[in-house]
Amino acid sequence: LDLSDNVYFGVAAARALGESSRPLVHLTLRSDNLGDDGLRALAAGSLRGLRSLDVSFTGSTVLGLQAIVEAPWAHGLTGFCAVSSSTPRIS
Repeated sequence: LDLSDNVYFGVAAARALGESSRPLVHLTLRSDNLGDDGLRALAAGSLRGLRSLDVSFTGSTVLGLQAIVEAPWAHGLTGFCAVSSSTPRIS
């Protein structure tokens, strides 16, 4: 499911998506207006069948990304993309 570039996709939508009974395998939320709260809401959901997730350029920080990585379903991911223009580079 590709929901990229959706400025209206925020915390409530992320929560609803995480609670949906529809199984998702691939989810792209690139350039959506999620922030850390949106990623936390998504992480709290039940996305056990999810295999790839793209949360690049969502306005999130390491705190939101940590919630995703620590989600009970995250171990099933085989693809994960979280590029951010605000993420500091490690040299």
